[in-house]
Amino acid sequence: MKRKFQEAISVFNQLQVHQASFDDFLLPLYHQFKAYGYFCLGKHKEAIIEYQCLDYQTKDQISCFNQHLCEGIVEAERKHYEEGINFFRKAKDVFPNKVEPYIYTAVTFVREINDLIRHQPYSHELEQKRQAAVLRAMDEMNSGNLINDANSNLLYHRAILCYYFRDFKRGLDDINRCIEKAEDNIPKYFFLRGLGYACTRDPGKAISEFSICVSL
Repeated sequence: MKRKFQEAISVFNQLQVHQASFDDFLLPLYHQFKAYGYFCLGKHKEAIIEYQCLDYQTKDQISCFNQHLCEGIVEAERKHYEEGINFFRKAKDVFPNKVEPYIYTAVTFVREINDLIRHQPYSHELEQKRQAAVLRAMDEMNSGNLINDANSNLLYHRAILCYYFRDFKRGLDDINRCIEKAEDNIPKYFFLRGLGYACTRDPGKAISEFSICVSL
């Protein structure tokens, strides 16, 4: 199923007509792996439906963990930010040593304050709230980095926060490690590194990174 999630979901959908004939061993596996496929495709609502088909006895820890992540993402997309963060906390309780809940929590803090800024006139109080939210997001990223300092997704998002604080050196350090540790060449990683070089007045390297981004 690795890297062929859409093909796997298509197969699961073909098998759906045979669900009634699945025994107690196969049926939970059907829902578990179909849910994981949806999760990896970013179809979080569909994943939740599949996870909810698993009862307490057949749901393993990783399924509980992924379900909480999906629920948190869906709530955050609905702009129910506190509810989303609560689901990410539940995911942390299941697996304290996984970084994903820290990343999603940090991103949710930023999304929440950005949403607030878009709907309110600028004020000094609002700016203080933004600074506080971004600091909370950075704290989450740093906590996640203590657990796993080689997670490319975390390093990418922390680099963005470093740029926000104009700490371009640290941001470039993070995005360099991000690209080094990533399994694939992701265009947005090279774009972000190009921005870092541009902000540190290194146009030659910036253009090179943007060219790589365009070519991928």
